[in-house]
Amino acid sequence: MSRIEVFDIPKDRKYWVVRAGENAAFFNHFRSNSVIAIGHADGIDFNGIEGMLDNEQKAYIKKQHYSLLKSRNESSNQIGNKNSQVNRFLQSISINDVIITVTSNSIMAGRVTSDAYESETPIGYQVSAENYSECYFRLRRNVTWSRRYPRDKLPFELENVLRNHSAVFQISEEKKVDILNHWLAPIYIKENSICMSTRIEQEESISNRTITRYSSLLDELELVAEYLSTAGEEASVEDYKAYKAHNLNSYEYQLTTQQSFMSPGDNFIRLRASQRIKLKYYAMAFALLFGCSAVFAEEDHDSNKAQNLQPVLSSIIAQVIDSHDFPDIASRLDLRLPHQNADVLRSSREPIRERTVAVQTDQAFGDDEFPTNNVSGDTPL
Repeated sequence: MSRIEVFDIPKDRKYWVVRAGENAAFFNHFRSNSVIAIGHADGIDFNGIEGMLDNEQKAYIKKQHYSLLKSRNESSNQIGNKNSQVNRFLQSISINDVIITVTSNSIMAGRVTSDAYESETPIGYQVSAENYSECYFRLRRNVTWSRRYPRDKLPFELENVLRNHSAVFQISEEKKVDILNHWLAPIYIKENSICMSTRIEQEESISNRTITRYSSLLDELELVAEYLSTAGEEASVEDYKAYKAHNLNSYEYQLTTQQSFMSPGDNFIRLRASQRIKLKYYAMAFALLFGCSAVFAEEDHDSNKAQNLQPVLSSIIAQVIDSHDFPDIASRLDLRLPHQNADVLRSSREPIRERTVAVQTDQAFGDDEFPTNNVSGDTPL
């Protein structure tokens, strides 16, 4: 059985767009060298500064950059905008923050793994056997990158964000951050919620009846999670049947849909609960629908307790799948799980587990490989 690693998204994690130079000329340089970089301050006197930057050196660079812009007689708005971008890169971005970089056709996410530093070593990329290209941006951070995805498959809300042409800016609106997290993971925990996403690949019209059946199945997974939270080690398939008969129509379901069903499109759902163990039972149940086993990146008492009930949960979900005829639902919707970008989600303090995958697809808002061939980043690597 394939495994999906379920991550707790840190409350203080921030999300940034860092552009790879003009017209994304250095997208592949960033990816192949595991970095992000900006060239805003390249015209200043670094006064021997090199390597990792301390706070005093960062303040010096920001001040020198401000003076450089003033000497060029740029407007106050231009100076404030450009200087603030340097400050964001140096001071505001943190280790484990998520970075997005794009070309006109592609989008890629990464996780910051270092503080800011200065380097004059060129960032190189072998475009072809005859063409070697270099980027000389001196302010840099190290990044662990995910794979690349086609930009035209992004939800409108994310595409709209990317119309901001600043070189460094934060994505802070909660709804857009949630969509980014759904892109990065089919299942994740954020504070008191478990969030899940599926991809509907069916290009034909889908019937309301099929959507209703799928929604009803997802609701029953919540009932299963509530039952296991109550029954604990006393849980059994037969006892769940009795619990279901008594509670199916009277239970107050909390599951919500964050993004409506589209054909094709992405469906995002969220379950809020005060008991974190209930969230973990739901994650495990949801993963089992797709033939996967959910494992939790952060091991704690609740995680271990939930994993101990995996055998009985598997038996219950097998009956749920059968009673709702989930294979038929999945076929009618051409339902898939998005690819998991585990290296981006994983915080530096979390151990690297055995490689985990999401079965049935490695898509996230669409196919991840498509033929192009230019240096600005749309060349398959």
